[in-house]
Amino acid sequence: MERNRQARVWVVIFVIILGLVLVVGCSSKEEKISSFIKKGNALLEKGDATRAILEFKNALQLDPKNVEAMFALGKAYLAEKKYRKAYAAFRSALETDPNFDRARIEIAALLSLARQGKMALDELKALKNPDKFEPKVSIIKARAFIAEKKYDDAIKVLNSIPKANENKEVQVLLCVCYKELGNFKAMMEAMKRWRKLDSKDPASYLFLAQYYLEEGNRAGASKELELMIKANPEVKLKLFRAQALERLGLIEEAKKAYDSLPETPEMLKARAEFWRRQGDMAKAKEIYVKLIKQNPKDVGAVVGYANVLASEGKIEEALKKLKETAKQDLSKEDHEKIILAEATLYAQQGEWDQAQKLCQDVLKENQANMNAHLLLGKIFLVRNKLEDAEIHLHQVAVTQTNNIEAQLLLARCQMLNKKESVAIDTLKKALKNNPASKKLRLELVRYHLFKKDYDQAINVLTKGITISPDDITYKKLRGEIYASIKKYDEAEKDF
Repeated sequence: MERNRQARVWVVIFVIILGLVLVVGCSSKEEKISSFIKKGNALLEKGDATRAILEFKNALQLDPKNVEAMFALGKAYLAEKKYRKAYAAFRSALETDPNFDRARIEIAALLSLARQGKMALDELKALKNPDKFEPKVSIIKARAFIAEKKYDDAIKVLNSIPKANENKEVQVLLCVCYKELGNFKAMMEAMKRWRKLDSKDPASYLFLAQYYLEEGNRAGASKELELMIKANPEVKLKLFRAQALERLGLIEEAKKAYDSLPETPEMLKARAEFWRRQGDMAKAKEIYVKLIKQNPKDVGAVVGYANVLASEGKIEEALKKLKETAKQDLSKEDHEKIILAEATLYAQQGEWDQAQKLCQDVLKENQANMNAHLLLGKIFLVRNKLEDAEIHLHQVAVTQTNNIEAQLLLARCQMLNKKESVAIDTLKKALKNNPASKKLRLELVRYHLFKKDYDQAINVLTKGITISPDDITYKKLRGEIYASIKKYDEAEKDF
């Protein structure tokens, strides 16, 4: 009896100890998760999104269903402009907890920015407590209406926001709406409020410059960019203005803007590149020579100078300059840039063996150099060494998911390797990561047409029209496909 009683006592003690261990263990786990999230949030506030992501992932390793960690991870991806990953993180949080309004709002915001207006509105309707998140909910709703081209509805929502005249984002969206409706007076009133709230915001000047250019008012567009610099005299914005003038097609104004940039190495290189794009190699060459005299180790200037020489047919002189620079005491990164510039020139001359060797030399020292992988992949592709080409192009495509050139070349290489289904899958994945890419979308359409899969081709084009409703290329091509399969009513609508 005594022995049994002692045994029962020990069992009770063991259970109590085990319970304490489990409680302490759970507490410790929760504390660790909380610590990871807290540390990640602190890093995110400091602007270090990369390290913040690692902290949030650590929290999710301990608890894969922790919605706060998922949400925080989504915010960190937003900070890095990795929108697809952000969307996936927010969606995971919402699937785990359908009542998690904070995640639903972020999803709606991303959908509205992606011009998926109806889907964004559906998400907003599912909010449990929308009033708690005003005025953000109303602003997202307005963006969704704009995506659907329901500008009057958007204006109504925006004007209903309390203290709308004190909200810059509201004024920005009102400018967009009134511009689309052709109401210049109302647009300018919203623009005045926008600039009163933030006179230094370059976007307001670019918005109006674009508007004036569309109206054929080149002087007005140029004046807006001048006003942008007066409001923001920083050097980088002066370069931004010059680049904006060039993009807007105001080349004479752009020439003056580039020539007025400060005489710093960064600005001089930007000026030289502009003259190269304009085909004035003499001016570009003069600037590069000046930069190299100031600093013989300025690799950007040396490579630019070599490219100018090559464009003049002075290949040997260009290669000589690159080889001379490569012998100098350069950083590893700069040395690799010079070697790859040399390899590029050899490749342009069809000297494949020499170009291939230089790329392989770089990769022996640094397997992570994606520029070397890309160039080597191109060389193997030209030389019809398709398996080797695919290996290197795949390396770039996987590492740099936004590198459109690498994705296209990989798909073409796979097609040549008679891996048609793999090539189409490559393009589908690439288009998922880069939905706005016209090149990828048209390439995928081309492959579907090659396979005579007309429904798939039409589906890809329809999604493109949803994202870029003003792009007539997609509608024209879809109309041609409809006509080819004798769906004349649908073709007529597109034409």
